[in-house]
Amino acid sequence: MIVCENENPNELLKMYLREDKRNLLEITHKLFWNSLFIDTYKLIGFNKCKSSTKDFSYYRVNECIDHFLVELGKKYKLKTTMQKTASGTEYSLSLCHLNEEYFSDSIIIHIGIAAIELRMLPGLFIENYFLEDFEKMEQLISDVCNELYENGKLSELLYEHMRIDQSDLGLTPKTVEIAQNSIRAIYNGKAKSFCDLKQKYLYSVLYFRGKKIQILHKEFLEMPEEVMKELKEL
Repeated sequence: MIVCENENPNELLKMYLREDKRNLLEITHKLFWNSLFIDTYKLIGFNKCKSSTKDFSYYRVNECIDHFLVELGKKYKLKTTMQKTASGTEYSLSLCHLNEEYFSDSIIIHIGIAAIELRMLPGLFIENYFLEDFEKMEQLISDVCNELYENGKLSELLYEHMRIDQSDLGLTPKTVEIAQNSIRAIYNGKAKSFCDLKQKYLYSVLYFRGKKIQILHKEFLEMPEEVMKELKEL
């Protein structure tokens, strides 16, 4: 770690760890939502509409979504906000607030003149849905909520969030350096196997045969033999 004169290395590390944690949480949430939405999307079997339909009614869709979100909110105790935009009406359905210091997860439904757009924050953008697909869009959102709140999927995200949120506890400039050097030594010893190594202050990432192997430095320091054995067996 390079430290300029008069800078406190512990305070500097705290700043770097905070940034790494925020980035890692965002990546984790994006991967979670992308996977959940895409898996659900495939099960429903959407066929993409390439053009809008004459039947699409901006006001009719707003009324449908108002009713749908009210009922969904009652069922799962979810908060919905609505705002008018230059291009239509936007609804935000809050799914979970794990740590508002970082971000919250929401489904954004935008009703435009010719289409409905669906987005997940933080996460992916899903293609437009036209009126004949409105019932399937309802099904997609309902199924995602069902997976989260009734089938225990949310607990997976909560666990990963807690794990990352605690991953900076006890780290010092010296222990971070030890973890980075140890993981780099493993990488150098298997350079032909690992395609790449990227290191942050909070974690390191090894790329092996197309697989991304993420190692939190705190966990590595707590059980180095177990992690090193696992890596050496790759």
